[in-house]
Amino acid sequence: MTPLLGTARVFAPTLAGLGERADEPPAGITMRTHVEDVVHVLDHHDLHDVVLVGHSYGGIPITGAAHHRPGRVSDLVYLDALVPQDGQSCADVLGRGFVLAAESAMAEAGTPDRIPWLFTPEDLLGPDSPHADEVAARMTPHPTGTLFDPVATAGVTARRHYVFCTGSTGLGLTEGFAANARKRAEWRYSEIDGPHDAPHACPAAVAAALVAISSL
Repeated sequence: MTPLLGTARVFAPTLAGLGERADEPPAGITMRTHVEDVVHVLDHHDLHDVVLVGHSYGGIPITGAAHHRPGRVSDLVYLDALVPQDGQSCADVLGRGFVLAAESAMAEAGTPDRIPWLFTPEDLLGPDSPHADEVAARMTPHPTGTLFDPVATAGVTARRHYVFCTGSTGLGLTEGFAANARKRAEWRYSEIDGPHDAPHACPAAVAAALVAISSL
């Protein structure tokens, strides 16, 4: 997707224990670890006026990073993402039902330190997606410690944007956050006609939304 963003300077860090970092031991990886991953990019590259984009779970660590570095972050973009309140953990945001399902999946898989995926590629991309095999190959279990570490939001001064993927309603994850953003004057709200995993399914639409936000 980076080429679609034109001349923007883009950083796409991989969080600890995920993706190409999946071999890192999950013990000790918490939400604070993922917040620090984002903060490190901001500090290491001495970035200012940053538009931080978080997709899905990523909405929580970008919020924590903006709390720690309010002077560096101008905008927070929640791309069909979770939106925490001050002092909430990922478990608080997702609710008890999700936590129980995660605990059951971990027990069945015998992986107490990692949460197996509770959604299929079809859930994330819609049926008959040409990207299903690619996404399935890249899906990695999530470090359990990231569920329970709270984030702070106090002092976040960035403008907030919510980009809702209208095809994600079947997941039951983000409609509430989208509805809240729509009715609050301090939020900017837009939509993409695509599934939850819009970065894979419709990257051009995501890029266009981000370019529009960056130009505000």
